[in-house]
Amino acid sequence: MWHSRSAATGSASTSQQWTTERSDTMSPDDQSNHWNVLMLEDNEDDALLIINHLETHGCDISWTRIETEPDLRKHLANDEWDVVLSDYSMPLFDGVSALRVVRELDPDMPFVFVSGTLGEKAAVAAIKGGAQDYVVKHDLSRLAPVVERAIADQALQKRHRLAQDVLRKLSQAVEQAADSIFITNCQGEFEYVNPAFEKMTGYRAEAIAGRTPSVLKATQQNPAAYSELWETVLGKQTYRGTLVNRKHDGATFYEEKVITPLVNQAGQITHFVSTGRDISDRVKADEDRARLNAILEATTDIVAIADATGAVIYVNKAGHSLLAEIKPDSSATQAAGELIGNALGQAEKHGVWGASRYCRAVTARPYTCTR
Repeated sequence: MWHSRSAATGSASTSQQWTTERSDTMSPDDQSNHWNVLMLEDNEDDALLIINHLETHGCDISWTRIETEPDLRKHLANDEWDVVLSDYSMPLFDGVSALRVVRELDPDMPFVFVSGTLGEKAAVAAIKGGAQDYVVKHDLSRLAPVVERAIADQALQKRHRLAQDVLRKLSQAVEQAADSIFITNCQGEFEYVNPAFEKMTGYRAEAIAGRTPSVLKATQQNPAAYSELWETVLGKQTYRGTLVNRKHDGATFYEEKVITPLVNQAGQITHFVSTGRDISDRVKADEDRARLNAILEATTDIVAIADATGAVIYVNKAGHSLLAEIKPDSSATQAAGELIGNALGQAEKHGVWGASRYCRAVTARPYTCTR
């Protein structure tokens, strides 16, 4: 096994000096294009010939020579490589098996055959098997450009594969999202809806293709909301709001919606992306809470609410007025707290609480109170 040219020749200082001189004359782009080469070659002289040829043609090389499958697996697992150069036929290992191991462990690794025994039929089979190219040893003139192209092509393919992986994950995220998502073109016509949209609205994707979101309009919605929506998104801003929409079966629902315009490099709007969720239950709960609050505020009885610790967190309007008369020197919540504390203590001790007795004790005046 040989590590770098100096290890093969035994003249480390001469080789290092030669490499430094070459680096001084290389452009910054060339210096950054350093290759780590793993070479499968049983013949040391052939290995040196190949490396010398690459270095002569301006390639900055670090390299290791191996001959066996265990060494190949070890170096692929433990080290970083830019390319594998392999002989086709060797006593302890063969190039076809080496290619299979490389594709198993690192599918993106550039692999080039450099052999003196590779015939045309075998070369075609090697390319079909996943090798990037092949070069014959008796004519290395193509070697440097072949290796450079193999490394560049594999890097491009890797970037493309990674980009495809990202797109696939984004697609899965949109398809599996709990929120409704749809995309329209710049005219507002549906181009895509996700399954959550279909579930929320009852409209199938194929049924609304080419139509506009106006199919969701409900008569209960204030038209001014749509004017605000379009003014916002056509101004290339994100719209956030709540709309009353209509499902396919005619039922209405409240949708919390975010609409974002997609703008190209020329500054033109190309699409709109909408996300939304059905908040009808939340709106109903808010309406119920508002109705209950109106009832509590309208009653002439004192209504006070305490939390689990006994602290008063709410006193209604009537309570504020009456408690201000009973204990004018205290706040309504403080007075209510004292009243509730007295009521609980008396009820626990005597089984009943005399509201009128408490009011007379505090104010020295009779009050008609309910308990």
